[in-house]
Amino acid sequence: MCKGSGATPYRTVVDLTGPAYKCSCPSRKFPCKHALGLLLLWSAQGLGDPAEAPDWAAEWLAG
Repeated sequence: MCKGSGATPYRTVVDLTGPAYKCSCPSRKFPCKHALGLLLLWSAQGLGDPAEAPDWAAEWLAG
């Protein structure tokens, strides 16, 4: 999740096999800055195991 200007954090997920992106933010840019941030984190230091993804992210990745 990414903290943004909204009241609740945005749900952001990146599928590296695509690549494909999904974020609950209202941005009309694709990919949004939240997805780009995840990609930058991944390229710099790697991210957690996809098997440990939250249910909402795992559901999107499986689809």
